[in-house]
Amino acid sequence: MPLAQSSPLEIQILKKGLAKLSGNIRNRKDRLTAKLSRGETISLSDEQWLDNEGNTIDEERILDVLQSAPDYGKAVDQLSDNEKAIVKKLREWAGVSAKVAGKKRKCMHHHFQKNSRAHNSTKVQTRERRRTAKK
Repeated sequence: MPLAQSSPLEIQILKKGLAKLSGNIRNRKDRLTAKLSRGETISLSDEQWLDNEGNTIDEERILDVLQSAPDYGKAVDQLSDNEKAIVKKLREWAGVSAKVAGKKRKCMHHHFQKNSRAHNSTKVQTRERRRTAKK
């Protein structure tokens, strides 16, 4: 949800996602960097992992950019597609909807009503199945 000012909630969500992502990669990264510091070799796939998935520099940089921006929504709009994908990934790691906030807000009222009706009808069907199974 874009706001006129930098959005503290969105920043906190991204920080939470980065913390979870970093925690997830920490063990493997620590093990591999320890091997390298001892002068041991690591596999090519481990090297590539350290350079890509095991590297959170891009995530940290984007978080810094968005955190220092006076207008969060405008800053997100100015990100490249790759940077927006990183924001989406951090939101997913935080357990939040993957949609990257932009200037326009989609009305979700009808979506929730429709899903609520579908959910309720599923509950009714389940109850009816239980009743017929008991007979």
